[in-house]
Amino acid sequence: MPGQTLLGALLVTLLVLSVEGASIALGGSHSCALLGDGTMKCWGYNTYGQLGDGTTTDRTTPVEVSGITTATSIALGLQHSCAVLTNSSVMCWGRNRYGQLGDGTTTDRITPVEVAGITTATSIALGASHSCAVLADGTMKCWGNNGNGALGDGTTTWSATPVEVLGITTATSSCAGRTATRPTRVVGARRGYREVCRSPAVSFGVSSA
Repeated sequence: MPGQTLLGALLVTLLVLSVEGASIALGGSHSCALLGDGTMKCWGYNTYGQLGDGTTTDRTTPVEVSGITTATSIALGLQHSCAVLTNSSVMCWGRNRYGQLGDGTTTDRITPVEVAGITTATSIALGASHSCAVLADGTMKCWGNNGNGALGDGTTTWSATPVEVLGITTATSSCAGRTATRPTRVVGARRGYREVCRSPAVSFGVSSA
């Protein structure tokens, strides 16, 4: 059956990526792979430059993301993409209507730009039009669309540069839904218990469920 064939092809692709030391991330209508050498390749919808290849041409096969050679983790939003680099900085590209690229502007970018002021990132998570980074000290910073309070700074004001999430001091990772963000935090340090991200869009902000 066609569905089974498609599933089989996807499983084969995932296995190949795994063997090559890669990981994948999926956006609204685009996909990216982080390869074992720290480079990235993306494919799919590219109207806002979310593939990062310096064009706005949709791609049916993977193209290399310009300038990304030391990525350690990646995340995709609805129409934007980000990567954490080995130096703990964050680069983003694609749609930037709400400042979700974090470069202090609302200009769409077809190649990666550095997120302002982030130098100790350990992981990132992207929502539809906002982005968040967990820092080495357990705090979090977010940027982009804040209409539902998704940035966690106590306001509903959009921010084109990172703002600190209030009250988060022991985060280890996060997950961002369409309009909100949920930190994953240590809740039992002695036994190493962790709170898991059970809902893609519940914590601070409004649930998209």
